[in-house]
Amino acid sequence: MDNGLEARRILGRLRRHGYAGHDPYDGLNAPLAAVLGGSLTGQRLLTQSVRRCPVPLQPLLRAPRTVSPTTLGYCLSCIARLQMHSSGVDDRRQAVDLEASLRASAVVHTHDEMAWGSHTDVSTRFGHTPRGMPNVVVTSVAAQGLLEATEAGLIDAGPDLARIGRFCIRRLMQEDADGNVWYAYTPGDTTMIHNGSALSIRALQGVGGLLGDAEMVDAAAAGVRTLARYQRPDGSWRYAENRIGDWVDGFHTGFILEMLGRRLASSSDATAAGLASTGGDYYVRRLFGSSGQPRYASTRPLPYDAMSAAQALEVLPLISAHVAGAPELLRLVETWVADHMLLGGGRVAYQVHRRWIDVRQFPRWSLAPMAAAIAGLPPVGDAGGGCR
Repeated sequence: MDNGLEARRILGRLRRHGYAGHDPYDGLNAPLAAVLGGSLTGQRLLTQSVRRCPVPLQPLLRAPRTVSPTTLGYCLSCIARLQMHSSGVDDRRQAVDLEASLRASAVVHTHDEMAWGSHTDVSTRFGHTPRGMPNVVVTSVAAQGLLEATEAGLIDAGPDLARIGRFCIRRLMQEDADGNVWYAYTPGDTTMIHNGSALSIRALQGVGGLLGDAEMVDAAAAGVRTLARYQRPDGSWRYAENRIGDWVDGFHTGFILEMLGRRLASSSDATAAGLASTGGDYYVRRLFGSSGQPRYASTRPLPYDAMSAAQALEVLPLISAHVAGAPELLRLVETWVADHMLLGGGRVAYQVHRRWIDVRQFPRWSLAPMAAAIAGLPPVGDAGGGCR
């Protein structure tokens, strides 16, 4: 597979559609949602019906095609990685345009802080997150795109990155009675969600390293120490430290390991190295099939999901030097993705089921993260990891 060419095909499709599209979780963008009032049960039912139905329901429900800041962040990362791999194409104009679109979509944009929220209301068993509420996932993906594009010399987002770091520290940082530092999913949230905390740590260590900000670097290190306290003996992390968070899945585990891999690429942190080794061993052994299929969860292989697959391609190069079997698994996953998820013409399957493939095209969930992950793979003939 020509990684650069495949990434450009997906990126081209996204650009032709103005980076807009539907989403697995955008059911509440439909006018029907207003009829549900404040019924959380009704909101969750609508959300899950849209997510799970293999026939696109959004056009029938008149849900608009929208642009997610998450899509824009992944696309910036994709362009930066293509640039770093000397693809021979100057993407500076596209990067500048994406940066401007990201800045315009920020829901927190003051002289001191910057953050993003979801492009749709979302209701899950964890509660209701309204559109526009700043959250760590969207903010961290935007931060990563701005960071990588700045490092590639395509833009200079230093001031905005500093605002993002301050937002994470001032609005998301939490400390419990035992002195454990972690980062909330949204401002004021009190549930410890480990992958969300890891995404804040990723932003803080990247921004702090770029800007030489000791407070951000120290805040990231404190979060890593808390992750060490909550890692289970088998190397895994619960999704969340509450009564309904006791599960382990592929892409959320991948977010934690990606942060650790990026940390180890820029610092010699013995705690992070130990976490990456034990957590990566669990990831490699328990969250993939024999042919490289990305299992949805440790207890449930199906469906094979685009986000899990993209996150595997993101993580495995970063942890290859620390986890036995990771380089071999990377080759298997890359082949499996090419055979089962890349559909041609820049299209990416959403999910692969036992007897059928869900071919709905979701910019935020499958297209953009897959483009970024493929663009960051080691060039053909380079067996080394940590390429980003």
